[in-house]
Amino acid sequence: MKKELIAVTQRIDIKNDISETRDCLDQRWCSFLNKCDFDFIGIPNKVKNINDYLSNFKIKGILLTGGGNITSLEKIQNIMNDSLKEDLKDELLLRDIIEYNLINYSRNENIPLLGICRGMQAINSFYGGSLIKIKNHVKTYHHLEKFESTLKNHYPSYVNSFHDFAVTKSSISDLLIPTACNDSVVEAFIHKDLKQYGIMWHPERELIASKNDLMLFKKVFS
Repeated sequence: MKKELIAVTQRIDIKNDISETRDCLDQRWCSFLNKCDFDFIGIPNKVKNINDYLSNFKIKGILLTGGGNITSLEKIQNIMNDSLKEDLKDELLLRDIIEYNLINYSRNENIPLLGICRGMQAINSFYGGSLIKIKNHVKTYHHLEKFESTLKNHYPSYVNSFHDFAVTKSSISDLLIPTACNDSVVEAFIHKDLKQYGIMWHPERELIASKNDLMLFKKVFS
């Protein structure tokens, strides 16, 4: 039986010593998505027109992966019209622009979108939220306080954490609803009106995939 297809973003790795810029995806995503019974395509960060590119595939959803920090919304908006020119000096901006365009694509096409860690931060930034510098959230685990939502029973109770910037209860966009927190840090949210979701933990980094995370992905992309 043919599997559902998910479009997956990739981080940018710059190798100055050999003048090479790479799109990279943690191989653990392949293992995790296979366990979810999904196929996937990696989105190149230098696609000139994401709408045209995605028209070649019948995707079920979009996954914004983690790794690295996001650029400010203001900076992205200032260069958006010239976003994918060959002479864009800051190549790391390419990923921010692609992901902002994917959030917009999800909104326009009513396609589910899930942001992981940095991806969740990108969604919050896209809708006017901000990030706060925090401590004690890198290479650790913590419990979740889960709130009533359609995804509450799909969240794990104990999750990993790899971030030193956070969406907080005071910095989250007005268009997003917190669905899980750790103290004042928002660990998961859903959009008020759209099929857009965010989680701060990394399901792919667990040695044994959490049953809750597998159910979560199937629920979001069903």
